[in-house]
Amino acid sequence: MRILSDKYIAGFLDADGSISIGTNGRLRMVFTQKLSNDGVIERIYEALGKGSLCESKGRTRGTTSYRRDLIIQGQAAVDILCRLKPYMVTKRKKANQLLSELGFTERVGTDSIPIQPSRSWLAGYFDGDGCIYSCNSKGNKTAGIKVSITTHTKEMDGIELVKKVFGGDITVRGNKAVWVLRLHPSNAERFLSYIAPRLNNKREQAYFVLGCAKMGHFRDGENISKILRAMKTHPHRLNDLTSEVDVSSYLSQVRDIKETDKRYRHYHGQKCSICGSDKYYALGLCNPCWQRERKAA
Repeated sequence: MRILSDKYIAGFLDADGSISIGTNGRLRMVFTQKLSNDGVIERIYEALGKGSLCESKGRTRGTTSYRRDLIIQGQAAVDILCRLKPYMVTKRKKANQLLSELGFTERVGTDSIPIQPSRSWLAGYFDGDGCIYSCNSKGNKTAGIKVSITTHTKEMDGIELVKKVFGGDITVRGNKAVWVLRLHPSNAERFLSYIAPRLNNKREQAYFVLGCAKMGHFRDGENISKILRAMKTHPHRLNDLTSEVDVSSYLSQVRDIKETDKRYRHYHGQKCSICGSDKYYALGLCNPCWQRERKAA
């Protein structure tokens, strides 16, 4: 079984982790993940060999969520933080501040971050706070696939680094900042191929989108969106994350719809094909029938 690299763990800590000084005056490091997809936490625990696993629950906007935490404290947390710090981005400055406050001044390093995200760091960061989804417009049956990463406005170094390399847009709402990149076949290959082999939770989704991108389009939007939604409901346990990804059964459901340049033409005096009205509007229908058909669709 492939052991998670320190770069991946640093990325996951930057996304779904926290570092602080506990009430006992000792360093406290916590990795957090939803209980339904807690396989990554188990793999981090195996890779680091320190800490304790525990389960907890919380409520967000009236919804109860269950999670698994890996908690590391004291000298073990200091040693692991110093081991991960050279690869961290969003929490590197805070890590140095905490080490300084605790008196480990000799272990304080530079606050500067890399000029380009490493593949493993970005995979861990995206597994933690990233998302792959499809949003289809009513008039266009092509899947509008996007990738995003959500973070706190105090920790925007990570998404700013990703934007600098891969493009996209950053939107700030309240204390949340979101990086979004709309995918088309060429930049899907560029972004997802960069991290797909190192992903854990979102590896299946990434390879599915890459498989669709090889057709040169995402025109079978209905099936692509349905499959992506189904993949998000799959629990990812330890044995799932260490197995090979096979998305062939999903790709077989996606149709390679060829592009057509034909436009709908109507003839003079054409009537509505549903009600027979001579007040023609579009697509063989009058306006009221066209509106009803569109609403029904």
